[in-house]
Amino acid sequence: MYRRVLVGALLVIAVAAALAPTRPVVAASVEVAVATRDLPAGTVVAASDLSMAELAADSPMAMGAVGTEVVGRNTLGPIRSGEMFTESRLLADRAAASGRTRMPVAFADPGQISYLTAGMVVDLVWTPDGFDAPTPSVVARQVEVLRIGNGTDPPDPGETEPVLVELTEAEAVAVAAAMSRGTLSVLVQ
Repeated sequence: MYRRVLVGALLVIAVAAALAPTRPVVAASVEVAVATRDLPAGTVVAASDLSMAELAADSPMAMGAVGTEVVGRNTLGPIRSGEMFTESRLLADRAAASGRTRMPVAFADPGQISYLTAGMVVDLVWTPDGFDAPTPSVVARQVEVLRIGNGTDPPDPGETEPVLVELTEAEAVAVAAAMSRGTLSVLVQ
């Protein structure tokens, strides 16, 4: 008896659902910024460098995409015409507001660079030149790696890729002095 009542109730629900008017599902969309021309690494994005395109909000391509707030920010690497701007392709714009600066550094051992990726936090260690020099010391702590290389061409044989890092002004002065009197190494956190 209970089974008949249950089957009858489910049948009524199924018929009601089938007869109910259906509405097309309209996916929400988001506007994303797209490059209007090829932009080399380090370009400060101008309003004329972008146009807006619409993407479905639930599209995987929309994740991380940004809108017009890219104007005035620097590209981390080259961006091709028609490519969307994403947070991972732009330098964080918090540096200027926080009193920090960006500086390219070179390491004595180019093999160290293979362990780095943008976004890592590292310490920079100075090793002075000469046999009677003082012991190595940390010249900057908690340094964020922003970009590796110039973002366009691989380095020439025998050259190391520069690593763009974010430092306080005092740290930048200490690192510049250290590079002029010795070599830098990196401690990965």
